[in-house]
Parts: sequence; C-alpha cells; structure tokens
Amino acid sequence: MSSRLETLNVETIETIASKLDIASLFAVRLASKELSRKTFHIFAISYFTAISTDLSPEGLQRIKGISGVDSLRFHVRRLVIQQQRKVRTAAVKSRHFDDDNLENPSAWHRQDSGHLEPNLVLLETLKASFSGGLENCQAFQIEVCDDLGWNAGYNERGRHRPSSTDAVGVAFLIIALTGQPIIELTINGTQQYQNRLDAERIPSFLFDQPKFKQGWSNIQTLNLHHSIKEEDIEWCMALISNAQLLQTLSIGFMALSSMPFMDRLTSEHELPGLQDLAMSNIYAPTLSQIIKLPQDAQMNLERLSLCSVTLRPGHYWRATLSELRDCGFPRLKYVHLCYLREMKLKNDSGDVRIVFDALLDSPVMPGPEGAGPRSDFRLVQPSGLSVRLIHKNHRASDNVVGVQYTGDDMETFWSVVIESAERLRLESMMVSSQAFWT
Repeated sequence: MSSRLETLNVETIETIASKLDIASLFAVRLASKELSRKTFHIFAISYFTAISTDLSPEGLQRIKGISGVDSLRFHVRRLVIQQQRKVRTAAVKSRHFDDDNLENPSAWHRQDSGHLEPNLVLLETLKASFSGGLENCQAFQIEVCDDLGWNAGYNERGRHRPSSTDAVGVAFLIIALTGQPIIELTINGTQQYQNRLDAERIPSFLFDQPKFKQGWSNIQTLNLHHSIKEEDIEWCMALISNAQLLQTLSIGFMALSSMPFMDRLTSEHELPGLQDLAMSNIYAPTLSQIIKLPQDAQMNLERLSLCSVTLRPGHYWRATLSELRDCGFPRLKYVHLCYLREMKLKNDSGDVRIVFDALLDSPVMPGPEGAGPRSDFRLVQPSGLSVRLIHKNHRASDNVVGVQYTGDDMETFWSVVIESAERLRLESMMVSSQAFWT
C-alpha cells in the first residue's frame, strides 16, 4: 500500500494527509522515508503552528530545539504557556517540579514576596529561542488555572511552580528582551470565578522598556477571559491603552470587578479600529456602556458578540438592542446574542432573562456543521433569514436563550430580534442580585 501512495504527487498526498488524525498521520509517515518526506509539510503546519510549554527547563529546551530547525521554526505562530497537569505520566513528569526536588538549581524559585527569582539560564534560553529563530511566533496564549497552587496559596507543594501570573510576566519579558512583534495575546481562564491573575506580581516597569513598546505596538488582538480584582483594573487598562492597532477585543472577567472595569473602559477609551468585539460574563453594565464601544467602531465593526451580560437595574435589553440597530453598522456581518439578563429592581421577585421563544414558530432548516442538541437553525419568515437558535441546557425543548446570525441583512435581523425578545422573570435565584445594590 505504501509503495502505491509513494507514486502519487506531493499535492495529492498532502490533501490525503490533511484529513488524517494524528495517529493515522504518524502511521503514514512511519511507512516509508518517501511518505515521510512528502507529508512533512502538512505535518509541520498541523502540529507546529502552536507549540506549548510549562516553563520547565526541559520544556524551554524543547522550544529552543524547535527554534533551531529551519523546517519547523518557520511554521510556529503561537506559544501556549500552560501549567503542568496534576496527573502526569512518568514520560512527561519533569524532575525539577517533583516535590522532593524543590532545590533543583536549574528550575524557577519563588521569593517570600511571591515573585519568581530571575533564572538567567532559563531567561537566556527563552531569549535565544526568539532572537534566533521564532520570528514568526507572534501570539502568546496563557491558560489560567488555579490547580497545583499556580495562583494564590504558595504552599510547599506548589511554591516553586510557575503560576499563570508568572506565565504572563514571562511572556512580557520575552517581548521586553527581544522586541518580538506580538499581534495577539490571549489569557484564557478555565474555571469561572477562580482564574485570577495577581497583576501586582507582573513587573510594571516592562511597559516602559523600549523593546517592549516596540513589540507591543503591533498588537491587534486581545482576548482577556479571567477573573480580576478591582486593583487589577489599572493593569488591564494599560494593555488596552498601549494597543493602538487593536482590531479584536474579547473580554470576559467573570467577576463583580467587571463593573468598575466597564466604567473605566467606556469613559476613557475610544477604539474606532475595532472589527471584532466580544463581551461575555460582564456584570452590571449600563445601556450606554454596552453601546459605547460598538458605536465608536461603527464604521469598521464586522462581528459583535454579547454573551452572559447582565444589565444594571433600570436598564433594558429591548432598548439596548434598538440602540444597536440604530447605529447602522455598514460592515457588520455577524451577531451573537446569548444569555442576556436584566438585574431586578428593588420590589421585583427575581432577575429577568431574555428569551426568543417566538422564533420557534419558524420552520427548521438544515444548518451548517456545528448545529446540535443545544441549537438549531430556523428560516425566519417572512424575512427569509437563516438564524441559529441557541437553547438553554442543551435541550431543544427548553427556552431559546440566544440567537446567532451571519449575513448582510442586519436591519431585518435586528428587527426580528427586537420583536421576538421576551422578558422571562426568574423567580428563584441562588444569589439575589438585589443584595449587591442594597
């Protein structure tokens, strides 16, 4: 079989290889040297576009090794920094992270203040990797998780393991040391309300370094999805303030601190160059704050997503959606609205959820790949729009809590959404929002 495949041209073999899972692709590559050669390109772009590290010495040496191989380093576009998992096999268990090896001289060590001590060997490894080969790596992705003492609680078992905050600091240090042009930063939390960064432990002087300014001036995409404390707001604002070319902003802070953040963001910044704006897990913004950022980017905005946004008491989603419709975004092609809520007034029995159950009367139509038990596509009549309906609790029998539309007829879409929006009172709440306001 392998001899027959070998006779095919490279383009045909690459097309076949691109459809295979990792195990099958490895099997093909092991079949013969010729197949290994002809599938190398698809192998490289499939598995080296994003490379990951846990900041261990072994992990950083692997990054340095990739940076020294011309046929691999060219494909690297993203560095993912994530913690070592609690369950580790012997093959990947890093010696310097063993609880019995906290004094390993080649590893990171934490001071009593909570800061990591500079490790010149590891920092030089990082600098050499980016200065000497990973010039196409222009995106950093930090996976935030509290597991194993990565954030708060520096006990002896987790004291010397780099935390999510340390990972952000190391990423910024790479920029400050090399001037690496960065176009994307993603800080991604995995557990709601527990994925906090300690911005006070991220060296603020890095923002003033010439090479950091040089590298950060290229930033176009900021994805900030983690919990913040109120004292971290200044740091988040600095990220946005220094992003003059920002085109994509996705924020989801999953905490009450999102309220003062929105106050600051909408009062101090105009982001006219935004093309993609996503706000999720935002607590207690006003109508004007929701409108402000899209309105500033009116002429350029192409995508808008509002998910799990709870308006402040006395502010209503129907009025907010009407304001968005009246903005008349000329380039808008995609809108996603999901889990929209209104906080209750003093004498109300519960918060309000916005549902779109009226759209269930529209006929079902075959949808693109991705539709499932949680959503379906409806052909909204008489407008003829194809709108994706998102159901609560992954069951089509439950309320429609969201809508998604891609297309050119935004004026009709907004009208359909506004007309179908219903206010569903939530009588029983585990935590009353009224307690926050009284």
